[in-house]
Amino acid sequence: MLGLPFNGTLASSAIETERRNEMAVAIIQRFPQGVGAAEYDPVADRLNPEDNPPGGLIFHCAGELNGRFEVLDLWQTREDLDRFVEERLIPAQKQVMGEEAWKEMTRAAAEGGPDVAAGLEVIEAPVHKYVAP
Repeated sequence: MLGLPFNGTLASSAIETERRNEMAVAIIQRFPQGVGAAEYDPVADRLNPEDNPPGGLIFHCAGELNGRFEVLDLWQTREDLDRFVEERLIPAQKQVMGEEAWKEMTRAAAEGGPDVAAGLEVIEAPVHKYVAP
């Protein structure tokens, strides 16, 4: 997805999230074998998170673990993640991949086909507590 630096707002974000009685959400994406930084970086570059961080993002990292490329994000709320996906991630993917390739990827993933996205594993978990020094 992206690669964000610490922006100094994390501690206050944790307090605000706690006050609203909403739980932060962690998202882990494990990409299929053969999909890695070469596919991730152009989309991350298009998103430009260093200069324009998405609202609600607390933490982001990406890299290889046990032979698979993974992305870990921590969001203040699920709604923040959904807004980012609709307003920024999908348009960036379409710009990088092209509209037809993007449609084919999402179609194949929805059908469980042999496409690259079909091997994407996504884990979502509520976060009871996080610390941002």
